[in-house]
Amino acid sequence: DMDRQEKEKRENEERIQKIVTLCKRKLNAQVTEEEMESCLSETRVIVPFHPDVDALVEKAKQLENDRHMKEMQQADYADRVQRHQNMFDRAKSLARSGNSLSAITAFEAVISSNLPDPKDLKGRAQREIASLQKNLSYRQGQFEKEADDNYKKGNLKDSILALRKAVNVNPENESIKGKLTASLAELRKQM
Repeated sequence: DMDRQEKEKRENEERIQKIVTLCKRKLNAQVTEEEMESCLSETRVIVPFHPDVDALVEKAKQLENDRHMKEMQQADYADRVQRHQNMFDRAKSLARSGNSLSAITAFEAVISSNLPDPKDLKGRAQREIASLQKNLSYRQGQFEKEADDNYKKGNLKDSILALRKAVNVNPENESIKGKLTASLAELRKQM
């Protein structure tokens, strides 16, 4: 009777090991805990708990948890990349609408951002800033030249209008503001 029990125990262990070996082959990054339990279900009929069976289910559970964690990290990364892209797109939109100073500020925010930058938006933002600054400088120079030409012709009012346009291009240029203030004072004296 003991021999029969011992033989039955050995046969059950062999069946369990065959099933475990078969199910181990299904163990990959895509397996779910439920699929592994299903594969191993026959062993649960033989014995409800077995260390090899439990370890395999636990390994499948860990793989599934790792996969979910990786998916969440990828989604978070994609969200952060998209937020950076949105910042860049907003700056581009400001530049297209002619709002150069606000666009420069927005591009500077893109550059100083800690968001991931797989599309080199920071490098592109630097080039956009350089282009905008060159354009501002050119436009301001044109208005400044127009103001000087009008001033030399004695046309103070048109000179002041050109200086105001130059200040509108870049309100931070103190030199042009000074010329505008001086021209306005001179116009007042003439009146």
